[in-house]
Amino acid sequence: KAAQPDADNKEADKLAQETARLNTLRERVGMFQHALSLNGADPLAQYGIGTAYLELGEYANAIPHLQRTLALNPNHSQCYLLLGQA
Repeated sequence: KAAQPDADNKEADKLAQETARLNTLRERVGMFQHALSLNGADPLAQYGIGTAYLELGEYANAIPHLQRTLALNPNHSQCYLLLGQA
């Protein structure tokens, strides 16, 4: 029975880490949204927000940004791979 508190602590640590990861991704989305408000033709900002949305599992939000990245930079091979995953 003494093992239960350790298991609870590990589960709480995992939850805290996942929450922090999601918060960091949301911050990235916000940062890239701001960059896009300044220059919507910035392929790095388009790619950055697209990858953040992918990591959040928000594929419908990621796809237009990845497509715009490719429209701005058709040689971005990594973007093709990520778009295929979305």
